[in-house]
Amino acid sequence: MPVSPMRNGTASASFWKPVLRTLSVSGTRTSALTVGRLDGGHTSGGKVTETWLDSVKTVVDYAMRAGLYTILNIHHEGEGGWFQTNIGTSVNSTVDNKMKTYWTQIANKFKNYNERLIFAGANEPGPNVNTWTAQHVSTLMHYYQTFIDAVRATGGNNATRTLIIQGLNTDIDKSVASAPVSTFPKDKVTGYLMFEVHYYDPYQYTLMTS
Repeated sequence: MPVSPMRNGTASASFWKPVLRTLSVSGTRTSALTVGRLDGGHTSGGKVTETWLDSVKTVVDYAMRAGLYTILNIHHEGEGGWFQTNIGTSVNSTVDNKMKTYWTQIANKFKNYNERLIFAGANEPGPNVNTWTAQHVSTLMHYYQTFIDAVRATGGNNATRTLIIQGLNTDIDKSVASAPVSTFPKDKVTGYLMFEVHYYDPYQYTLMTS
């Protein structure tokens, strides 16, 4: 279940504690939490504000105490944001530096958490890309390499933390067609890298509202 760390501007214990506990009791084993939009009020001086990261940590702690595996990603930076809509045919150094800076900061915040905390580099990258070329794929995988290297460099439990990278638009068909395993970034440890796709077919069943 994907959730945002904030409700009405705060990491409300009265809201999130019972929600996450109910998920656990009902048999759910995984929650997906987002660090959220990082192109607006949650950054300052090129870094995520500690106030925002503390709020994220509060909800991660609720989820961990409930016994849930927790996937932490950068999610709703989306349309108009700094990353997902900026997958071009060459690497943008500003985007790459943000990926390194943000994930270094996030990873350091959670480096002592156990293996039930998982990091995911993005959400659904490339809504700006109509046709994925080899150059687009190479750019995305470069950013993922930056994500992986940034997390691993922080040490602690991040040295072997499971990391997730997303397919092209996180679409299974596009990913299979244009992003074979040979294009994937490299991880210095074996067996701790996952690949994520989202499956929305048929549209009439999964997304159509009327």
